[in-house]
Amino acid sequence: MLTIKVMDVNDNSPKFELPDYQTHNVEEDIPIGSELIRVKGTDADSGTNADLTYSVSDDHFRVDDKGVIYNNRVLDADNNNGLYQFLVTATDRGEPAKTGTATVRVYTKNKNDEEPRFTQQVYTPNVDENAGPNALVTTVVASDKDGDRVKYGFANGGNTYGQFMIEQNTGVIRLRNGAIELDRDKYEVNVTATDDGSCCDGGGRTIHTSTAVVVVFITDVNDNKPLFKDCDKYHPTVEESASNGRFVLEVKATDADKGINGQVKYSIVQQPNQKGTKFTVDEDTGKIYTNKVFDREGDDGKFVSVTVKATDKGSPSLEGVCSFTVEILDVNDNPPLFDRQKYVENVKQDTHVGFNILRVSASDEDADNNGVIVYNLSAPQNPSDLDYFSIQPDSGWITLQKPLDLPQYRLRVTATDLGRPERLSSEADIVLDVINRDSNPPIWSQSVYGPVHVPENVAVGQRRATYRLRATAEDRGYPPLSRSVDVQIDVVDRGSNPPVWGQIVYGPIYVPENMAVGSSVIQAKASSGIEGNPTVFYSLIRGSTPQTNKHDTFYLQERSKNGETWADIQVNQPLDYEDIKEYNLTIRVENNGAQQLASEATIYIVLDDVNDEIPLFTEREQETVLEGEPPGTKVTQVNAIDKDGTFPNKQVYYSIIDSPRNEGKDFFEINEHTGEIFTKKTFDREYKQAYALEVAARDGAPSSRTHSDGQPNTVTKFIRIGISDKNDNPPYFDKRLYEAEVDENEDIQHIVLTVVAKDIDESSRIRYELTQGNVGGAFGVKNSTGAIYVAGPLDFETRSRYELRLVASDNLNENYTDVVIHVRDVNDNPPLFDKPIYQAQITEEDDRGLPKQILQVAAKDKDVERPADIVYFLTGQGIDVDNPSNSMFTVNRTTGEISVTKPLDRDMPNGRPRWRFTVFAQDEGGNGLVGYAEVQVNLKDINDNAPVFPKGVYRGNVTENGTKEMMVMTMTAEDYDDPEEGNNAKLAYSIEKNVVDETHGKPIFAIEPSTGVIRTNVCCLDREKTPEYSIQVVAMDGGGLKGTGTALIHVRDINDMPPRFSKAVWNTTVDETDGDDLPDKAILTVTVLDEDETNKFHYKVLEDTGYGADKFTMVRNSDDTGSLKIVQPLDYEDMNDRNGFSFTIQ
Repeated sequence: MLTIKVMDVNDNSPKFELPDYQTHNVEEDIPIGSELIRVKGTDADSGTNADLTYSVSDDHFRVDDKGVIYNNRVLDADNNNGLYQFLVTATDRGEPAKTGTATVRVYTKNKNDEEPRFTQQVYTPNVDENAGPNALVTTVVASDKDGDRVKYGFANGGNTYGQFMIEQNTGVIRLRNGAIELDRDKYEVNVTATDDGSCCDGGGRTIHTSTAVVVVFITDVNDNKPLFKDCDKYHPTVEESASNGRFVLEVKATDADKGINGQVKYSIVQQPNQKGTKFTVDEDTGKIYTNKVFDREGDDGKFVSVTVKATDKGSPSLEGVCSFTVEILDVNDNPPLFDRQKYVENVKQDTHVGFNILRVSASDEDADNNGVIVYNLSAPQNPSDLDYFSIQPDSGWITLQKPLDLPQYRLRVTATDLGRPERLSSEADIVLDVINRDSNPPIWSQSVYGPVHVPENVAVGQRRATYRLRATAEDRGYPPLSRSVDVQIDVVDRGSNPPVWGQIVYGPIYVPENMAVGSSVIQAKASSGIEGNPTVFYSLIRGSTPQTNKHDTFYLQERSKNGETWADIQVNQPLDYEDIKEYNLTIRVENNGAQQLASEATIYIVLDDVNDEIPLFTEREQETVLEGEPPGTKVTQVNAIDKDGTFPNKQVYYSIIDSPRNEGKDFFEINEHTGEIFTKKTFDREYKQAYALEVAARDGAPSSRTHSDGQPNTVTKFIRIGISDKNDNPPYFDKRLYEAEVDENEDIQHIVLTVVAKDIDESSRIRYELTQGNVGGAFGVKNSTGAIYVAGPLDFETRSRYELRLVASDNLNENYTDVVIHVRDVNDNPPLFDKPIYQAQITEEDDRGLPKQILQVAAKDKDVERPADIVYFLTGQGIDVDNPSNSMFTVNRTTGEISVTKPLDRDMPNGRPRWRFTVFAQDEGGNGLVGYAEVQVNLKDINDNAPVFPKGVYRGNVTENGTKEMMVMTMTAEDYDDPEEGNNAKLAYSIEKNVVDETHGKPIFAIEPSTGVIRTNVCCLDREKTPEYSIQVVAMDGGGLKGTGTALIHVRDINDMPPRFSKAVWNTTVDETDGDDLPDKAILTVTVLDEDETNKFHYKVLEDTGYGADKFTMVRNSDDTGSLKIVQPLDYEDMNDRNGFSFTIQ
């Protein structure tokens, strides 16, 4: 019996009971290894060809040999929309193995196990520092895979700075309402996103929160003008005569803005069209230098005003201003100058020692010590003159140091200042002429004397000639006084007859001393001794002493009588018993022989005293008596000497002349014998300072002088009796009120006026003091001179008048006068505006009636006494100083009316909502001090700007399969109109061109009108169907103006599509291998298709899926293809190998 056994051939593939296995409501958080579902496959073959093994295509799962599928990883319902879909493969053990597949779908049940995730962990928006309340900062976006709704907030319930607020439903962050100040470079706040558990049942029990950081960078806006914080501390000085370019001061302005908005450059403010400035400034450093050489005593004065401006580099730029004064320091460049080049004065001879004779005065235009003068005295012509005088160094008073005894003194005074480094000086000459108190000239008893005939020894009456002479009598006063008289003298010729002596000695001959000149004393005769030649010659020998006719007291006159010649000895000069009592004369005679012979005789003459001498006063001509002394006080004693030699000729008696010109006759009496003079009354020097007393001295016998009429010789003399001073009178001033003016900025030590008190007490020394009205010690007085000087700062605006009381004291008595000093206003106050900031509002783009006044500024000058000649000018935004026609604003120079000249645009990017510039007021017609104020012109908005989406096209992302109302993006438009002006900048957003979902017929996206937040309007977008959407968004302002922008929304892929091979069966041929030498080259490359956007494929050969599965492996190529490579030797002689290989790859 032949039994044929049919061997099974593996010609049936395994089959699953179901093509699609599903399990639902699988908890996503079940443990790994939990049983999910059981699959079952069958194979019609038998034996090993029907034995099946299982495998799955998703490594989230595994399957055992019984077909039970377990989770191999933690499941997540939030991925793939809660669905896991994969293939399960059943593989038999036949050769070659065959396979069958089925689809497995695992539906997971969602739990709230995911926290919200922000689209960014760090947001970095920018906000202008001057952004107003409710300004949009940014929008934060978070999504929750669980599908929960998300609410936003700040970490810990708020933000650290209090500047921001967040809308909890949209994530929109804005500046808070109310006053805000963004004063930092950046603000860092933590925002939170919290889910609400609405995804699933019981989700609210597990709330999740995540955080992100928002770093708000503050964009600096040029809203701070430069400030000179130390402006009021600038008090620079510069020396006059300092060279051009001398450094003065470094100013510094600070600007609170950042970057270039806070960088400043400096300039000197000057009026438009003004040429040149007195100072320059380095625009980068703020260092100020002189631009000229100053003269303090000239036009520049003591103070010079400077106005410097700091302008920042922002756009538009802002400016700050600082005005201050530079003090011009005095340099000792002016010498003292005397008020006279030469002083010529008379001084009385009897001036008391210590008396102030003369005051010299010099002035110096320099200030402080440079103008303080010290006086010094010298006597270059006669150094001894300096012994008589001294000078007070500070006052210039010249004082007598010793009694005067010369007719004239010549001095030189030097005025020297106390300047540094070199003292300057000048000189003046002083001539002091001394005058006598007795200023009466001598008096002649006759107006003309003569004619007087002088006979010689000739016949009487023979006149030969007549001479006319002028005799002058001069006293010894200082200066000497004189008076002249005419004298006529007739001269007769001398005769000559030779005499012959009769005796050797003649006399004694007694003659009265008052014998007249020309009288004959004796006549002597001599014969010649030669007969027939009687001629003789007489001569009178001149001896060597006065008694021997040394001075020609006698002369010889030849006379002829009866044919004979006589020698007549006559008086040639007046005789004076008191001088010479006896004379011994020698007379000589010579004959006329061939050899002349001579003989001599002696004449002895004795004088008889006669009362011919007038008494002579020997005492000085002036005396003093102290005022206030009682009657009977001895004043002085006069003494006269009579040179007569005998009594009573020389006896002297004294008396006071009783005549109208003798003013002292009633005030004094004299002792007749002693000459003592006594007072008869009590004197007051202040009533009369001196008396001229005429006293007489007479001798005791009748005078022998001619024309004496038998009266004694009498002489008179004037004695000046000065009344010496007592300090019994107070000083006095010439006026009860003195007034003077002084500039309020005058230098300290400047002399305002000198008030001199007088004292009728001659020797008093007066000291001066200010006792009342000297408020703040503004003035001082020099004690010795009465010079009132500036001692402290003056301010006309604080006090314009000082009523001082000046007291003069002589140490016993005092008096006072009032001194009113008016402080003159100088330009030391800049004009002041009535407001520091002026504001005006005008409508933008208004071109009607240009130029048009928008406001008027007004400045006042505290220097109220000065002419209010104020001019105005502008600098700053909208002001073109170089080309005024380009300026947006102008100011009337005299009225302060500011006008706009051009229509202005308020809105960005080319306009500005506010214009800021500086208005200046300068007094003295534009040459004085400067005041300034800020002007702000605010533009009122009109709705002339449509909303604009700055980017035009905005890109957003949404995840496919996402839930409805998922936030996609925010579209934000800008409207440059004023958000505070009605609804001009209030925007409403809408979608003009939307995309409609074909399934539901609804728009796919929706936009929040007030925020521009775009959300999904449907769920479950499919990227593989539509990867990107384009919609058009419209922003409309309250005035109906529109702007559009495009939103490109990209659908982000999730891995919800399984890969598939481009072919179901892949065939290839392969050569057997050379032993164990396996080729590295791939024998087959396969490609895979996957509709997901991004994939990373992994390849493998499934084990036990057919013959040869163990001989090959799959590798992934860089282009995501897969290559099949040999891993075990292949042998063609092996029947199984020769029949080929069949297995499954994944």
